[in-house]
Amino acid sequence: MNLERLEKLLRILSDRVRLRILNLLNNAEELCVCDIQECLRLPQYTVSRHLKPLKDLELVHTRRNGKWVYHRLDVANEDIRAIIHQLLQLISNDSVAAQDLKRLELRRKLGKDSTCSIDSNLWIEALKSSELLGDEGT
Repeated sequence: MNLERLEKLLRILSDRVRLRILNLLNNAEELCVCDIQECLRLPQYTVSRHLKPLKDLELVHTRRNGKWVYHRLDVANEDIRAIIHQLLQLISNDSVAAQDLKRLELRRKLGKDSTCSIDSNLWIEALKSSELLGDEGT
């Protein structure tokens, strides 16, 4: 890896929203934007804007299924994979990242096979009852 590519990688990975996205994707096989936005409690356009540089660097890959686009963490370069793994280890005890993962687990429980089809009222009620409704970390 040359110095220019490493600098670009580190610049992209220095953003807390992108780290939170990578943390979610590291804990799921694949996620659509609606899953990511609900887990991070961020607007869709913010999530999409932060996914683009991750896709441009080929850290995140997509799969289209009808109108849905699914994102997955898929890093081919072993050195980059090691850097990302280390960063995710460093944030594993962060309270915001932990809340993101709790919301992801809640979406999995509610959505079973397809989390995109979760009724919004059901999702809000589940968040309220689990005390995960806050918008911390934004």
